[in-house]
Amino acid sequence: MSVKKYSQISQIKKIKVLRSTQHETYCAEIIQKPYENVSEHKHDELLREVHDLAKRGWGDFDYDYLEKNVLESYLLCLLRNDRGNLVGMAPIKRVKVLGRTIYSFGLSIVDPDFRGLSLLTRMSTVLVRRIFAENIIRGRGRIEFVFITPNIRTMGAIARAANFIYPNPYDFDEKTKTIPRADDETWETVKEYLKVTKEKYRKLDRNGCVMEGFYDNRPHLIVKGRDHIDKKLHDFGEKYLYATPGREIVVRAKIDLMGVLKNGN
Repeated sequence: MSVKKYSQISQIKKIKVLRSTQHETYCAEIIQKPYENVSEHKHDELLREVHDLAKRGWGDFDYDYLEKNVLESYLLCLLRNDRGNLVGMAPIKRVKVLGRTIYSFGLSIVDPDFRGLSLLTRMSTVLVRRIFAENIIRGRGRIEFVFITPNIRTMGAIARAANFIYPNPYDFDEKTKTIPRADDETWETVKEYLKVTKEKYRKLDRNGCVMEGFYDNRPHLIVKGRDHIDKKLHDFGEKYLYATPGREIVVRAKIDLMGVLKNGN
């Protein structure tokens, strides 16, 4: 199939999934530093396409937000079906926090018509493996992530691959209905990350690194509570995320290559 590319130097990865009784192939374009490597005259086209996907899959994000969090990312994965339609995206940012290189998942979305195929996990795996390849060349076998999410499923997927994660939904105590507070390093890292990335919030709780405020002016983007068959994930989500509409979790995780290989596809 013909593949639309926004950058001549981007990589194309094919992702095969089983849908119903047939295999389907999707093409993932991996663009490094899209703001620099996508021609300036194509910036508006890319943002319009991303905006349309976001509107279908989540809500109406403003273009300034999309430019900052998608176009200005370090790596961007754009996923297309066999008709060339954009059905998924996943950006990753790279920032310096307290002298360390931190990677961060950005606004990741899959078209509602293509959910249930683990495409978000597959896109994330492709990006993380690319990052590991870069870091292994430099002699680094473990990478650190800090990211913001309102999605308990994302946390569960990362928890299965991580050597360390806070908050860890699997640490949820059914008796006390709580988890331990963030350790000193995680708490300082999270606060500095929010400062460096200029994230807007009005409240940050050390217990669970629960953040509130982003949706104060965007109530139409609030994600409603979702059930999960994993009781630990469900109970953690009910307590820390969905009890108050508009909450998000700031997650810190450390992952080595073995974790990715064991849990990726």
